[in-house]
Amino acid sequence: TSSLVGSEMCIETGSNPDNAQLYLQRGKLYHQGGTFDKALNDFMQVLRLDPENTEAHQYSLLVKEIFAYHYVDQFNP
Repeated sequence: TSSLVGSEMCIETGSNPDNAQLYLQRGKLYHQGGTFDKALNDFMQVLRLDPENTEAHQYSLLVKEIFAYHYVDQFNP
């Protein structure tokens, strides 16, 4: 289950704060679960640690597009 795996990865990222791959994997789990704010935080952390990470860059753009769509949709029904 995603939430269990996400919890386990929280512990791992806490003990490995410089491991970009752990943040990337957790961000993907948050994304799949619809927790886009936490996903974006993790993707941005990956980019701070590894600015050339194209996967994190693509996911962060995707999440930003989701936010833009949701906010426009909320204010213009």
